[in-house]
Amino acid sequence: MKSIAIVLCLVVTGAVAAADPFHIPQYTGVPLMISSNVVAQQTLNRELDRTTKPPSTAVRARTTTNIPAQMAKTLPAAARGNTETFYRGMLDHFPALAKQWGVPPDDVASAATMLVAGSYIAYHGVDIRPAHFQAVYGQVKRMIATNPTFAKASGAQRRELYERLAIMGMCMTIAPTQIGNDAKAAAALRRDARDYLQQFLQIDADRIRITSQGLVFLEENQ
Repeated sequence: MKSIAIVLCLVVTGAVAAADPFHIPQYTGVPLMISSNVVAQQTLNRELDRTTKPPSTAVRARTTTNIPAQMAKTLPAAARGNTETFYRGMLDHFPALAKQWGVPPDDVASAATMLVAGSYIAYHGVDIRPAHFQAVYGQVKRMIATNPTFAKASGAQRRELYERLAIMGMCMTIAPTQIGNDAKAAAALRRDARDYLQQFLQIDADRIRITSQGLVFLEENQ
């Protein structure tokens, strides 16, 4: 069975070169976080097991935006051009990867799931199966779709959120293939991955597991 990392390498290889040096977008408190709804494993199970169909988290097909450029602006001027190009490449290739993993392209929940999964892979040094990815998507979709702030967001705001999440998720997933044997870079990546998980899910990253049930939170000290 193909892993997320393997499929991503196949998608990216020969299509878009990584920025040199490789820059991971910094988490700046992406709006409409799902953390307010992620309070316990019981909540997650209840969200996943509901039979009612949640509202759509889809966004309009690609339109011209400046999100890659905005995200690259946080870097030194000399690195912005290449990094913006790289971020645009990640965004362009996200829909194809989403389809391969059985989740909708151009979908905020799909992008958020990639961020969670990519951070999980980078932090724990493990891979996840497509079915597990899809289970997480089911949880994340319902929590985002039922978020009152998201419900009020305009189409443009939803598109911006999707693009930021997709870029961050793709970068976190591809990062381990870019840092090689650089121990310092590996430690920094793991730290960033931990921060993404903890800030996005509001729980200790060491307690997070992704299984056939989707997101599973271990008891403290377990």
